[in-house]
Amino acid sequence: KKAYRSIRNYYKEQMKGEVIAVGDGIFTSTGKKIPMKLKVGDTVIVPNTGTQLRLDGEKYNLYREQEILIRLS
Repeated sequence: KKAYRSIRNYYKEQMKGEVIAVGDGIFTSTGKKIPMKLKVGDTVIVPNTGTQLRLDGEKYNLYREQEILIRLS
């Protein structure tokens, strides 16, 4: 029962969101470009962390692609 509560609490700390912007990707140390797998409009589950900022009165969380837990769509 303790494990179930721990898992449930873990999921309460996650957030569901929509991707509103993506970058071009990243470059490896050898210069090879790795494009983004996410695209605008994807629904994702993310940890309740990330870099938070306010822009024009709206709150946004910024994440690196590897921080995304699950892509739902």
